[in-house]
Amino acid sequence: MLIRRIRLSNLLSFGPDAEEMELRPLNVLIGPNGSGKSNLVEAISLLKAAPRDLVAPIRGGGGVGNWIWKGEPASQTAQIEAIIENPEGNQPLRHALTFAQAGQRFELSDERIENEQAYPDQE
Repeated sequence: MLIRRIRLSNLLSFGPDAEEMELRPLNVLIGPNGSGKSNLVEAISLLKAAPRDLVAPIRGGGGVGNWIWKGEPASQTAQIEAIIENPEGNQPLRHALTFAQAGQRFELSDERIENEQAYPDQE
């Protein structure tokens, strides 16, 4: 499935005001060290793991505390929102994933997979 757009909020090196990124079939990530290239790839791997074992990449990345942005003010929740091409439907899907740290545990606050745009009778 092709990710059309992705927005990361309070996740890894992406703070609350991170811009939405538009993606194409081929993307080249260029930037200085520490600019978020690897963090973008990690976020995509987290989405990829969501249907099977969401905790595995969190654990592999050092635990939930390492995934939540540590900027000022310290955030409580992290969010990934991706718009994904839907080959089976007539419009793209929105996959939103919100999580937090509860003590030392990973806590999934919300996960949604829905149409990018609500149908008029579902608003």
